[in-house]
Amino acid sequence: MVSTLNNFQLLALIEALKKISYTQISILGGDSIRTATMLAGSEVIKALYAASPILAASEFPSGVKFIADYQSAYQIAPVYGGHYSCDAVYVLAAAMKQAQSAKPKQITEALRTLDGFAPVTGSMKWDAVDEQRYGVVGV
Repeated sequence: MVSTLNNFQLLALIEALKKISYTQISILGGDSIRTATMLAGSEVIKALYAASPILAASEFPSGVKFIADYQSAYQIAPVYGGHYSCDAVYVLAAAMKQAQSAKPKQITEALRTLDGFAPVTGSMKWDAVDEQRYGVVGV
């Protein structure tokens, strides 16, 4: 089992291991290895596990439309996890409207009570200690 930090580090390791015919390894990493670039090393590894707090945009009912709209507007695919940033802007704007303020303290108080509409992921909601409710980790 190999554990690593980033996909470029892991790809370099895989290339080095190929040179000594040490392949068919299992790899465990974080979401920084959950990239299309990692497919380049997939033919020599036995298993790749990437723990991630991010579900792909396509895994949400409105995600496919988000991806298509984004690609149409910018002629590139959205970055990994970009749909969460998009949703966060919508929720932040709603909190500012509810608080009728741009002051961080008032926005934070509004976020604690808001069940924020998030166009891709559906809803973003925080609890009394400012942790996001209904968070996920996928492998």
